[in-house]
Amino acid sequence: MPLYQRFPFAGWIPNASGRLSFRQIGETHHPTRSVSVNFKSKNARHIIAFQKRNLSDSLFSGITDLVSGRAGSFWFMIIGSDVSQNARGSDKVTGSVLIFSTKQSWKRNKHIIRQSMNEIRQSILSADLDRAHLQFRAAKRICYAAADIKSCFQIFRNGEFFISFPRFRDAVIEDQSSKYAAEKGHDFRYWIANQMYFFVRDICHNHQHHEANTDTVIVLQERDSSDTKWRENIVYSLFHFVVKLRRENDERHLNQALGILAYADAYIGITGLKDSPNLSYQRQALTSSISAKIGEIVSIDRKIDSARSISNSHRALYFGFWAILFAIIAMLVQPQVSKENKDKYITLIYLSEWFALYLGELLVIFVSLSLLFWYYSRIKYNSRFMRDILIFAQYNLKLSITLFIVFFMISCYLILQGFVIVMNYV
Repeated sequence: MPLYQRFPFAGWIPNASGRLSFRQIGETHHPTRSVSVNFKSKNARHIIAFQKRNLSDSLFSGITDLVSGRAGSFWFMIIGSDVSQNARGSDKVTGSVLIFSTKQSWKRNKHIIRQSMNEIRQSILSADLDRAHLQFRAAKRICYAAADIKSCFQIFRNGEFFISFPRFRDAVIEDQSSKYAAEKGHDFRYWIANQMYFFVRDICHNHQHHEANTDTVIVLQERDSSDTKWRENIVYSLFHFVVKLRRENDERHLNQALGILAYADAYIGITGLKDSPNLSYQRQALTSSISAKIGEIVSIDRKIDSARSISNSHRALYFGFWAILFAIIAMLVQPQVSKENKDKYITLIYLSEWFALYLGELLVIFVSLSLLFWYYSRIKYNSRFMRDILIFAQYNLKLSITLFIVFFMISCYLILQGFVIVMNYV
């Protein structure tokens, strides 16, 4: 049987170096913390790892699972070996991906699975690798017999991943599930294989240039005899995500786009698709464009930070001025409160009476000046609120002029009143 029929689905585990580290398989905390044993015997590296994954679409899956009596959580397990004839290891890990599809199924077997993995760890700590190898083979037989769904896989050193059709332990459930999915317009076997791929990718790959919950950057592809189209589809997916991120106007997403571009360049180099006529992307120009956009955003951010610093300094001076003014007002108002020594503080009494008489108008001026100063500081940031004020003034010119005249007349009136009080005293 040709390989593309034996492993009809293919994907790629992103890595910029072009050389996947088999030693790191099993070390992940996304979406939950995995439990793993990864060790190297005399001629092979052996891997066992499992993880709980929630496949429910419900927002409150914990509540809905409790009410319905069904769980949206599945337990995924990978068991594989890197059989090698040299110290560097081979370029391929082969094995199986297993799924325990019900909570009851996992509960029946989790104790013996954990116990087997603990025994392997103890043998590794005692440097008895031959015993650890035998325990690994025993644990593999136990897991194969207990799992509800199983698929064979191959992971190559360059990150390419191939997986077979999923096989169910219960043929009746497989047949019913496939028919139900077909009625809904879904390919059940592909969906299961895709979930297995997501699991293996998370087990092997650290999400560096995209959000960890972004599963659909790369999905599983169907293979054909040419074994080229699916590789091109992966490149399409990577560049599509780059273009999507490029439309964002923040530095974080644009840096992520550069990271995904690095993945795309690595994969094109791995597969030899550099000269493919179907991949006519101008990668260098796209990289330069994103870098220029990042530089523009950084420059704007620096100007905003500088303006914000100046504005903060102005604000500190402004509030310092008003603090001093209020302290003076308090000194002026104090004689008005105490009448014992009014003959000694005639000027202060006049001024305090004037402040008490026009306190409302003074508050209006204070608030107005505060707003004007705030508008002045906010206009440096191209504030949308400030633009709205200017647009209002443009389309309501008469009302704006009227408000300005009222404000100006109140100010003049208060100044004249203060002048008259001082002249009367003199």
